[in-house]
Amino acid sequence: MTTKKFDYMHILEDQYGRFAVKGYDTWGRGSVLEGQTRTNFIDAFDSLEEAQKAYPEAELSHELMEPENTYDHLPDDQDY
Repeated sequence: MTTKKFDYMHILEDQYGRFAVKGYDTWGRGSVLEGQTRTNFIDAFDSLEEAQKAYPEAELSHELMEPENTYDHLPDDQDY
């Protein structure tokens, strides 16, 4: 997966002390999440230094700072 297609990238530490690199762009036309942020897992590393070396354009972030999508535009009825 190429990293050039993402609007921005983050490095996040998980609960096991590993560091995930994620890329962010926008859900496209036709998606139920059209126009909202799409989160893409790119890679994981054992240390922050490894992640930063492999993806120097990625910024360190925290899960509480990550974008969240809204779903209140979707109907409540079940889709069978």
